[in-house]
Amino acid sequence: MTNYAAIAQHNWKTLAPSTYQQMTQEMDIEAHFKTMGQRAEQIAGELAYQYQGQDSLEETYMQKVGRINAATARAREQVIAEELTPPRYLWEEQQSLEDIEKQKQHEQDYLEMRKIDFRVTEEQLAQMTQQEQDDALYSWKMFLQELESHDEEERLMYGE
Repeated sequence: MTNYAAIAQHNWKTLAPSTYQQMTQEMDIEAHFKTMGQRAEQIAGELAYQYQGQDSLEETYMQKVGRINAATARAREQVIAEELTPPRYLWEEQQSLEDIEKQKQHEQDYLEMRKIDFRVTEEQLAQMTQQEQDDALYSWKMFLQELESHDEEERLMYGE
């Protein structure tokens, strides 16, 4: 696998993991990225040649080397951005570990607040009508289902 192919595969894995996963199921992923890398090498070579411009009689050897290296780097960056990176609409939001921890803490705080909503004293229970008790029990059951659903989602998302 060429360097360009490895860059393309890395970019797709990290920026569009769902699409990448789907691609692995639908095609020979190694061949796909190998072809993509070869095409990128060809384009980068053509662009670098264009960006080099013409030699100058006043140019020293080191200036020429610098000009060619700059043209090659420019072509490489353009190819990576335009040919080896998935389109932006396929990018998936990447969350930092800190953001994930904040989100988990926020969800836990929310669930704790919901638990408090359902605490009922015996005195309050005695003052409730049967319908109010049934409604409270139904709400409690719905909350427990929400809690179980949340726990299942968390296990799937965070591998817990």
